[in-house]
Amino acid sequence: MRDRIYRELGYTSSAGIANNKTLAKICSSMHKPNKQSILTPARALNFLKDLPFTKIKSLGGKFGDRVETVVQCEKVGDIWKFSKDELCTMLSESEGTWLYQIVRGECHEEVSARTMTKSMMAAKAFRPLVTDLAGLEKWFKILSTEIYNRLQDDWALYKRWPKSFKV
Repeated sequence: MRDRIYRELGYTSSAGIANNKTLAKICSSMHKPNKQSILTPARALNFLKDLPFTKIKSLGGKFGDRVETVVQCEKVGDIWKFSKDELCTMLSESEGTWLYQIVRGECHEEVSARTMTKSMMAAKAFRPLVTDLAGLEKWFKILSTEIYNRLQDDWALYKRWPKSFKV
């Protein structure tokens, strides 16, 4: 699949292979760029143990801030000391149950095809570092052109316009 993406679109891609959506997403970022990572069920807990829990989808924003305040932990493994009932008491029944399961690598969310993107991003890690304005200007032009073209395509297909834009 990664080879086909490269052949047809010219983009490199990283992939995560695991027994559920959440673990696959987390491990896909392990060996970027253009690599894939396999996480077997037997290694999942050891992989998660020292991971900052904010790396798990839905735990990086406001809910993640609330979890951090309530459980006073930063790592996934630190949350394991709480029972499901304790987490449900500290949060809510559904939030506590979900948190209890997700930090143990349990995810029952189905993978579904998405026809419209929710967000767009163009990014570049500078290696070697950009140390002058000309180098920064070059990359700003490249990345902003990429986003501009994608926004035009999205408008043509879906008649949507962004609600926010960050640089």
